Amino acid sequence: MLTRPPLYLQIQAFVREGIQSGRFAAGERLPSEPQLAKRFRTTRATVARAFHELAYEGLVERRIGSGTFVNRREIGDRLDTSAFESHEEHVLASGEKLEYRLLRFASQPADDDVSARLDLQPGNAVYHLERLRLVAGRPLALEVRFLPAAIGESIRREWLEVSTIQDVLQTNLGLRIATIENVIRASPSSARISKILGTPRAMPLLVRAHTIRGIDGRLLLSGDTFYPAHFTIRYLLRAG
Repeated sequence: MLTRPPLYLQIQAFVREGIQSGRFAAGERLPSEPQLAKRFRTTRATVARAFHELAYEGLVERRIGSGTFVNRREIGDRLDTSAFESHEEHVLASGEKLEYRLLRFASQPADDDVSARLDLQPGNAVYHLERLRLVAGRPLALEVRFLPAAIGESIRREWLEVSTIQDVLQTNLGLRIATIENVIRASPSSARISKILGTPRAMPLLVRAHTIRGIDGRLLLSGDTFYPAHFTIRYLLRAG
């Protein structure tokens, strides 16, 4: 005997189907909590839970005193510290077309900053990777990353044209990732980065610095990803 999903999931399915079919348009106010509670014969708390999770996904926007609205399409990401999910996985799950444009992948001597990030001696060889990430043909992010020479020299350029860096490390090279450390900051844009991303020179950028370590503690990669100012990052804090 099949059991029906919980009511909050039924409400989410109702809202998602309404948005996908166009019954609820971008920016439109959704039925209120009392209306949905009556429709599904449940409590407002159940409806609030459904809306809360949809808001975390970025599908709806909750406005205090006004109600819940269909979110206008935004470029963004969400963080979940319980899994090694990439932004690319979230993009693909949303049905968008994702592409990479490889700008640079070459060996070079490490300067003081890069050698410090990778725990290497200055002057040691590292691989410098730059990729432009495009969604639906529009520049979304510029990846600037550095890898130890022993890893970089094993990577094929064609992998970098189709795969996330996590997939390259884990699937193509067979390396196991233990931790990914992210630090998010705002930064002024350089003329070169503004040109690549197609953003105004004076517009600040969102920068995600990241360091990836293997299970033996070895540094596998360190670098920055630059996003336009309209990029958003959502994250959820859960009680212990």
